[in-house]
Amino acid sequence: MADTEVEIVDPNDELGLETAIVHALARSRGGVPTPARDANHITSLLKAANVSSWSTFVKLAKCVEVFAKEGVLEITPYQNLGGSDGFEPMTESVTHLTEDVTGLGASVLKALVVAK
Repeated sequence: MADTEVEIVDPNDELGLETAIVHALARSRGGVPTPARDANHITSLLKAANVSSWSTFVKLAKCVEVFAKEGVLEITPYQNLGGSDGFEPMTESVTHLTEDVTGLGASVLKALVVAK
């Protein structure tokens, strides 16, 4: 689920990226209702990416998911299939870390290299 809080991090700042991810995980929660079709919940994301439309964003985007469960962080790169098909997880490239977050920034940067 897209969050209205977007953090911009220098791509060379592993610790800054790690901190931003930890903050995002702290804000995450279950049971969030699906937004209405006309809800504008991605405006801040488009603004941060300096694009004017979702279509442009998707064409340029790389996606990596960080999922926390039972003391383990799962880092999954995704393949970009385009605006109409979305993103597909690259399950063969999943990385697992303990939830102490050591190396999280570096692992996510590596996953972004793998993501297509």
